[in-house]
Amino acid sequence: MLKWFSILCSMMYVLATTNAGEVLKVPMFVEHYMEYHGNLSEFVMEHYDNHKKDADWDADQKLPFINPPIVLTVHAQLPELIFSHS
Repeated sequence: MLKWFSILCSMMYVLATTNAGEVLKVPMFVEHYMEYHGNLSEFVMEHYDNHKKDADWDADQKLPFINPPIVLTVHAQLPELIFSHS
């Protein structure tokens, strides 16, 4: 029982804190592509390459990896090193 609880907690953590949860949106990608009039490369270019706001903007925002979660973003800045000759 403890093993299954650990697996469940681990899966919830991974899906909530990484882009792995975006994989769950793949059916939306397939559905939206089926409604699209064009080939797959045109679909990907139109929706993922600097996409402009259009009539189906709300549906477009539900596609995977359009708005990935920013949960684990880390900002690091290295200190400035100054060397001088003495």
